[in-house]
Amino acid sequence: MSANIIKHLEAYMGTAIHNVDPNTQTVNKEKVDSNFDLIAQAAIPAVLAAFYKYSRSEEGAEYLAKDTAITPSRIFADQDDEIASRIASFSKIENGFAARIVNDLTAETVRYYRSELKDDISADKVQLFFGSIRENILGALPADLQLGNLLNDDTLDDNTNKMKGPASGLAQSIQNAFSSVGTKREES
Repeated sequence: MSANIIKHLEAYMGTAIHNVDPNTQTVNKEKVDSNFDLIAQAAIPAVLAAFYKYSRSEEGAEYLAKDTAITPSRIFADQDDEIASRIASFSKIENGFAARIVNDLTAETVRYYRSELKDDISADKVQLFFGSIRENILGALPADLQLGNLLNDDTLDDNTNKMKGPASGLAQSIQNAFSSVGTKREES
């Protein structure tokens, strides 16, 4: 269900994204056919990473579950102009075009997860939805964007998210367990 959002957004943009090389922290340019592929490579994981990050808090998950006017400004903690600038720089396009892509992907992400979760949408389900694709998002997120630095979450830029293998898989499993549903606060 939720893993399909990446494929859906690729189809929406008419392109495909690839995992970042964990050794070089770059996208294999041989797999990239055009600037539009570079836009997708930067914008899709950036938007989804912002949704993931935002869904981790109780307030954020509630907002994503209940609000109908979800904006990039809110998801990117008022850093939407800066992320559009970084996407533009990465893909060598104008800032305004990158901002429109971010807006469009934000709206399409909302449409997709709301249609998947249907009437049974809740903060817990939103957290599960975005938490389940964390590894896929971060594996494709270009290090050049420095999104973790921008959103005050160094785990977004951690290169272990891009590595594959038994040790990295174990580390990612542990990290995924700690980033799962947590909207309910325990009262002491």
